[in-house]
Amino acid sequence: ELKTEKGFRLPTDMEWELAARYKGDDSNDGAIQYPEGSGQYWTPGSYASGATGNYENEAATTAVAWYSPNSGSSTHEVGGLTPNALGIYDMSGNVWEWCFDKYGGDLRSTRGGCWSNGSLLLVLNRLNVLSAKMISPGVGFRPVRNGRSF
Repeated sequence: ELKTEKGFRLPTDMEWELAARYKGDDSNDGAIQYPEGSGQYWTPGSYASGATGNYENEAATTAVAWYSPNSGSSTHEVGGLTPNALGIYDMSGNVWEWCFDKYGGDLRSTRGGCWSNGSLLLVLNRLNVLSAKMISPGVGFRPVRNGRSF
């Protein structure tokens, strides 16, 4: 089964989104508390991962994501911008990230947007579907590890 085998794999859409949205006990910058009364906060879906404002806030998006206004039309080494609350860099921007989920035929989901996109494509509630046969400098992957306690 996907989550019990030891080794590395692609994250599911839900795993990717939870890692990108998590803020912990930080209730600032439009954070959403869920479940109500839990003390756990999440980044709104209209933000880039780790951003302090929505996709229309260029300063907030530029601080956390490589995208069309700041990328120079190319990918960048991971770690050059501000990470999200979990310390994960480039969850939004730089490259679209393949996810495990399939959507019929050879279609697979990607998340996060890439260096050539505008800010609207970097938002956390956006799911993109591409052919798994696609090869592009704007598409990559972020493996997750099974069999480890966090």
